[in-house]
Amino acid sequence: MLKSWVKINEMEPHRLPRICLNRLIQLDSLPVNNMKFNWVTQLKNKLNVLGASDFLYINSVQEMRKEIKNVLLKCNNHYLSIDINSVFNSSFNTFYRKISNLNFRENYLDERVNINKQRIVSQLRLSS
Repeated sequence: MLKSWVKINEMEPHRLPRICLNRLIQLDSLPVNNMKFNWVTQLKNKLNVLGASDFLYINSVQEMRKEIKNVLLKCNNHYLSIDINSVFNSSFNTFYRKISNLNFRENYLDERVNINKQRIVSQLRLSS
């Protein structure tokens, strides 16, 4: 969605995608706006959750391209924190809290071995 936003903003104002985007922006501020059908509203809500709502108000396309990396980093951090919270608040299996390094990928997952061997290692880690 971010790259689409940048790409459409690069277009000249008379192009149809740009006209549609401008109309969606206008509809976003109206009380009859339906989030289900307005991707600008959906993007705005997602960016508000991440704390990056100012991205939509950047005028320069070059600045938007630079800011995309920061927004994606915020998104990764947000979902990582949600994952960590779900691990700590899980009542299903308390072993997850003890065996994971929480922010790094487990080393055995990067090895080029059979998936069944990786599953066995994973099950052994959980059972101990």
